[in-house]
Amino acid sequence: MRLLNTTTLRLELFLEREVPPYAILSHTWGEDEVLFEDLEPTKNPKLGRLTTNRSGVSKILQSARLAAQEGLKYMWIDTCCIDKSSSAELSEAINSMFRWYLLSTVCYAYLADVDASPSNPDTTEDQLRQCRWFTRGWTLQELIAPGKLVLLDKSWTPFGTRASFVSTISNISEIPQHLLVSNAQHTSEDPNTGILRSLFRVSVSTRLSWAGRRQTKRVEDEAYSLMGLFGINMPLLYGEGKNAFWRLQIEIIRTSDDQSILAFRNPYRVYLRGRQHILAVSPSWFLSDIAVTRLPHEVTPMSWVNKGLELDVLLCSGQVMDTIDGTGHKYPYYVGILQCGIKNNHLSRTGLLLRPLENVNISSNWKRPHYFERASFQGGQVLLFDPDKGEVGVFCEGKSSWPHVRLGQKQY
Repeated sequence: MRLLNTTTLRLELFLEREVPPYAILSHTWGEDEVLFEDLEPTKNPKLGRLTTNRSGVSKILQSARLAAQEGLKYMWIDTCCIDKSSSAELSEAINSMFRWYLLSTVCYAYLADVDASPSNPDTTEDQLRQCRWFTRGWTLQELIAPGKLVLLDKSWTPFGTRASFVSTISNISEIPQHLLVSNAQHTSEDPNTGILRSLFRVSVSTRLSWAGRRQTKRVEDEAYSLMGLFGINMPLLYGEGKNAFWRLQIEIIRTSDDQSILAFRNPYRVYLRGRQHILAVSPSWFLSDIAVTRLPHEVTPMSWVNKGLELDVLLCSGQVMDTIDGTGHKYPYYVGILQCGIKNNHLSRTGLLLRPLENVNISSNWKRPHYFERASFQGGQVLLFDPDKGEVGVFCEGKSSWPHVRLGQKQY
């Protein structure tokens, strides 16, 4: 890990077990940032000139000042502490970034468009709701991971902490307050304790939904910025485009039995052929209302195979109406009932609308199909199964609507 000395403004390299206490900066990139090559002695031996001809220098100087006041000798800033000309170092940094924020002594969140001075008529809460920092993909993990997060306005003046504005920040980010209330340094990276234990108990669908309205400059970073939220690592392949988010979902499936990753909507009814049709195209397809409903002894493993996804589900035959009012034509389909449902509705189950890939012969020699293609439903919404009614409706914008699928008698 490479850190910036807050006194000399020189970069120093540390092995993992030798990393000293450090502060860390969270910010949104601007113009003329100070980069690694600007601080590397072999490339720029005259550091003094940086104080006069670079607008991004204030981030370095102000961050170093705040860290030094905290009694910290070192600081980590993503603009200058990564040699981005080295693909190996860039990959290591991105795969380690959540952990680096997690283990920092303090994180400073610089909000360049917030003016918390008493002379500003706009309340701080209103400014936070319009703040660009809450719209960027990378700042999601930077909001969650640190134990202590201090908020700085455009003049680099501390005006509060994540904990002191927890209600406002939770409303903006849709992240539960219990993940944001910490105001002390994390002392462990054990996934079975502390913040990681609480984070990993949140459903996969909900965690992905937090990134739904955030943006990244590069398409691939939409996926790479989320790796830490799921405790996974994967190689970086800039140039792969949307395929990065597909790879992220596969890695999540390989390390988790949380079926909520399949309970997404398809708002644009995008049709994808083959294996990719099983997974979502964007974090914006996921809903924060989806919760895991199975008990520990009910765990049903999933596995990604060369033909697609393999899992065991309760399979029901039924008919689908092609109109919302149920007056149109009916088509035979199957519904796979998942081990997840809607928050605060413990009887609900979400489902997959499935189209058999095998020829189904309705006769005395009938055999249930084993291979299915995922089908989109009206408006691409999430299916919701009510076991009491034996009906399947849709869930959209926090509301459910019944019925849209009538289930038959066969269940498997």
